[in-house]
Amino acid sequence: MKVKGLLKRGGIYYYRRVIIPRSLAQVIGKTEIVVSLNTGDLALAMDRIAVEKKKADALIADAKKIAANPEQAAQAWKDRVLKDDLRERLQREKTDREVNIEREELAERAVEVQRKLSRGGMTRAEHARLVAEVDALKVALQRNRGDVEVDHEANPKLSVLVHRWARENKASSRAENEWRRVFERLIAVIGADVPVRSVTKAHIRELKEKLLASAADGGNGRKLKRGTVRKGLSGLKSVFNWSVQQGFIDHNPCDGVAKLPRASVEDMEKSRVPYSAADLLILFSTATLDYFKAPMPAGDKRRGIEPGPTWRNGRGWLGYLGLLTGCRLAELTGLRREDVAKDEETVSPTNGQGIHYLNLVNWSGRRLKTAPSVRRVPLADALAPFIEWAHSRPAGALFPEFLGEKHSNRASQWWSRWTDGLDGLHDRKRTTFHSLRANFIDALRRTGCGDELRRQIVGHGKQDVHAGYGSGFDLTAMFEAISKIKFQGVVLPS
Repeated sequence: MKVKGLLKRGGIYYYRRVIIPRSLAQVIGKTEIVVSLNTGDLALAMDRIAVEKKKADALIADAKKIAANPEQAAQAWKDRVLKDDLRERLQREKTDREVNIEREELAERAVEVQRKLSRGGMTRAEHARLVAEVDALKVALQRNRGDVEVDHEANPKLSVLVHRWARENKASSRAENEWRRVFERLIAVIGADVPVRSVTKAHIRELKEKLLASAADGGNGRKLKRGTVRKGLSGLKSVFNWSVQQGFIDHNPCDGVAKLPRASVEDMEKSRVPYSAADLLILFSTATLDYFKAPMPAGDKRRGIEPGPTWRNGRGWLGYLGLLTGCRLAELTGLRREDVAKDEETVSPTNGQGIHYLNLVNWSGRRLKTAPSVRRVPLADALAPFIEWAHSRPAGALFPEFLGEKHSNRASQWWSRWTDGLDGLHDRKRTTFHSLRANFIDALRRTGCGDELRRQIVGHGKQDVHAGYGSGFDLTAMFEAISKIKFQGVVLPS
């Protein structure tokens, strides 16, 4: 099916519209509109192209109004010319010889335009254009003498750009901090916090090379993971795409430069893996359960445990929750007492009561990773003691010491210290708390749980258009799937 204006390049759909007549192209500043629809799915592209068509219609309608008024059209021409001139000056410093030649050419052109104006005998449109050109030549001559005034609102510095992007897009503090760190590296590559129009493809290319070769923060000698570099470049490109939409720049300097292919299968096999069956027997043994259930007045400095009551201020529950719900660590540490809820309209096939679940939602103390992460996750019967513990806690966060951007990594660090103290674990370098999520997904596969149901439970996005139809599976279907999970030999709370 052929759709007017729909193009496909490199697996991604684009909307393209040629600007005609030429007078409108002069007002808008380009001869065509090309916008990425950010999808390779035809059905989704069809929905998005309708939105882009409306935007283009509005842009062209405004341009027609300006073109109908010679003075407004001339002003639009002058603004575009001066914008291009400023961008060129900021991107490349001219030699003294080039500056002198340019000054002579500008002065000669200014004299010529003034002569035409003094002769008269021209149309209103021609007169408006010459007046606009005189103004533009005056500004260009001032810039030639070194008086380059940068409008920081229209051409913000890189450090300001990230903040404005985050504020307008209501980004989480975590996302803003991640992209800010990438932009700080870009600023270091350039050597100064320059306006956004000064960034070139060469800068992005140099940043990419340094990221791939640089040591990770902390000075431990390890290189940044390829996935981390890829994510950082993706964030950089997103902010620059937004800058194009805002009119700060005309083209994204990341286009064709920042792309980094995904890691090979061999590389992926070297990254995180699930815990082995033998590891699970050590992590979730009788000794482990007794350890967490017992009070610890003196604490355990080696394992990062503060003095406290049973379940180590709730830390002891995290491993069991990770294994039996498949939730990400940040999803668990952001739980509140009210997020451990019960659906009275459902009936558990195991005990005839309503089904308890974790209500994973965004709130002021925690923002979830993706839209599919907002979900309900049924709690298996083995987690009944956790439900009782959670409801005995004060209202609010269940794990306040791990809450917030400042402490987002503290829970992961605690898990690493805790597991380092256990003898007999294999492949410590490739196993983390996230490995429990992989164990949970593998366990669901072994029960015969279908792909769509499995994705809904763990909060993964839909793979195709078909999966996007309907409201998904209900709580009972998810509970029945989770209830079939078995981990042989693992000792669970009771």
